[in-house]
Amino acid sequence: MRVFGHVCVNEFSNSFVIAPDGPGEAIIVDPGTMDVDLLRIIEGNELRVRYVLITRAVPAHTDGLKTLLRVYDAEVLAPTEIEDISVSGCLDESCSMELSGFVTHVIHLPGTWIEGVFYQVGSALFAGDFLSAGRLGDVPQGYVRTRLRNSLLELLNNLSPDLYLFPGYGPPTTVETELKTNRELLEEPREPEPQPRLVDDREWEL
Repeated sequence: MRVFGHVCVNEFSNSFVIAPDGPGEAIIVDPGTMDVDLLRIIEGNELRVRYVLITRAVPAHTDGLKTLLRVYDAEVLAPTEIEDISVSGCLDESCSMELSGFVTHVIHLPGTWIEGVFYQVGSALFAGDFLSAGRLGDVPQGYVRTRLRNSLLELLNNLSPDLYLFPGYGPPTTVETELKTNRELLEEPREPEPQPRLVDDREWEL
């Protein structure tokens, strides 16, 4: 299995092409754009896009879909519906399937504010917006962030440390690296400092 990375310049998000060792069917993860560079990866390696996996149905991961589907007859799988796109399967629960010869595991993290999923394909874990190298996903501070951190820790500790982790933003990493060095994941979140209360209506003569 090979994984090709591509940076989508409109949002600086990542998309990935999962391919066999030679020509054949391919899977694209999060096509935030469909441009010449991505086309070169596909055609230059004699690949046929058969499936598209969306980790989260937001423009940074889906803006290239319409163009991509004009070029390739591919099935789209996503955790939620996508406007003006025919989604073959809404992955509303964790499951496993075989896509283009690759066993693909869909992993949900319920209750974490991010309406998305992980995909584990072979030794690769596609994390979408949940996690980047050295960082948690971009979620509000407080309870939501604590819930995301705890859910990620539980998930990663139950996966092989050797898994390559491909995030929606930033460079790739591994499960082991994140469990050892990701400070946002390892440090207990601080309680938010109390905000000063507004005083009662008063008038000051200065």
